[in-house]
Amino acid sequence: IYTNTNTYQRKVNLQFKKMTQLHLDGNQLKTLAPDMLEGLTGLKELDLSRNQLSSPTSDIFNGLGNLTFLNLGRNGIKKLPRTIFQSLTQLRQLSLYYNELETLEPGMFDTLVNLEELKIHQNHITSLPPEVFWSLRKLKILTLSANQLQAIPEKCFYHMPKLTQLTLYKNPLLSLPEQLMGHMPDMREFYLFETNLTTVPGNFFVNMSGLQVLNFHLNKKSNDLEYLPPHMFSKLTTLSILLLNDNKLKNLPENIFQGLQALSTLDLKNNTLKTLSGNIFLSNTGLKVLNLSENPWDCTCSIRGMASWIKLNQHLIPDREEVFCHSPLYQMLRPLHSLQDSEFNSCDTSTVKIDFRSHKDFDETTQILKPCSNCKLLVLKSALTEYDAKNSRCI
Repeated sequence: IYTNTNTYQRKVNLQFKKMTQLHLDGNQLKTLAPDMLEGLTGLKELDLSRNQLSSPTSDIFNGLGNLTFLNLGRNGIKKLPRTIFQSLTQLRQLSLYYNELETLEPGMFDTLVNLEELKIHQNHITSLPPEVFWSLRKLKILTLSANQLQAIPEKCFYHMPKLTQLTLYKNPLLSLPEQLMGHMPDMREFYLFETNLTTVPGNFFVNMSGLQVLNFHLNKKSNDLEYLPPHMFSKLTTLSILLLNDNKLKNLPENIFQGLQALSTLDLKNNTLKTLSGNIFLSNTGLKVLNLSENPWDCTCSIRGMASWIKLNQHLIPDREEVFCHSPLYQMLRPLHSLQDSEFNSCDTSTVKIDFRSHKDFDETTQILKPCSNCKLLVLKSALTEYDAKNSRCI
C-alpha cells in the first residue's frame, strides 16, 4: 500500500494484516503513534523516508519480526533509542542517511544478525561506540561518509567478513588506528577522501585482498595526504582503480604499486610530485589510464628514468601534454614526453669530493689534480676565503 498523508489511522491496520509493503515516504509525518504499526506481522518493507520524524519511540517496530527493509532516511532524527531495532531480526536493509544523528547507541545493532546493508551517511555523528558493528557478520555495504568523525575506535570493522563496500569519505579524520580492518576478502570498493589524514597505517589494506576500487583522493579543502608507506597496496592483487589525485604526495616509494597487475586506472594528478622512479610502474602490466598532470616535475637527472618510461607509454597518459617541467628554469613548461635520453648523458659523470682543511692542503691538492672531462662537481668542504673559492677549479 502506498499512501500520501500526514495522518495514519489505526483502523487501516485491521484491514491489512497480511500487507507486505507499506510506503509512507514523502509525507509530513512528525510523530508515529505507539500502536501505528500494531498487527502488521506480515510486513516486509516499510518506507518512512522524507518525512519530519525526529524521535521515534523505542517500541515502534515491536512485532515486525518479518521486516526485511526499513528506510528512515531524510527525516530530522536526532537520536535513536538503543532498543529500537531489537525485534527486527530478519532485517536486510536499514537506511538512516540524511538525518541529524550525533551518536549511535552501544548495542543498537546487536540483534540485526541478518543485516546486509546499513546506510548512515550524511548525519552529524562525531564518534562510534567500540564494537558497535561487531554483530553484523552478514553486512555487505556500510556507508559512514559525510559525518563528523575525527577518529575511529580500534578494531571497529572487525568481524565483518562479507563486507564489499565501505565509505568513510568527507569525515574530518585526523588519524587511523593500526588495527582497524578485520578479514574482508570480499571487499570490492573502499572510499576514503576529503579527510584530514596525512598518512595511513602501512598494513591498512592487508585484509582486503579482493579490493577492486580504491578512492583515496583528498580534494577541495582537505588535501593533506603526504606520505604512503612502502608495500601498502601489495595485497590488493585484484585492484583495478586507484585514485590518489588531489593530495600533497611529495614522493612515492619505488615498490608502492608492485604486484598490482590488475590495475587499469591510476590517478596521481594534482600532488606535489617532483620525480618518480622509472621502474615504479614496471609490474603494472594491465595499466590503461595514468594521470600525472598538475605536479611540479623537476626535469633534472632524477627524472631521467621516468621521462624514458613516459616516452614509451604516451598512449597510457591522456593528460601527457599537461605533464611538463616546472624546473629547472630553462626546461620550464616543456612536456616530459619530449625529453630525450641523450640530454641526460651528463648525469653519468662522476662527482669529486675534496675536503680542504687548510690553505696548504689546497695548494698541495691542486698540484695533484689533472684535467678531467667527466668532472661534474667539485665539493669544497671548508671555510675557503672568497679568493680561494673563486680560484678553485673543477678541472
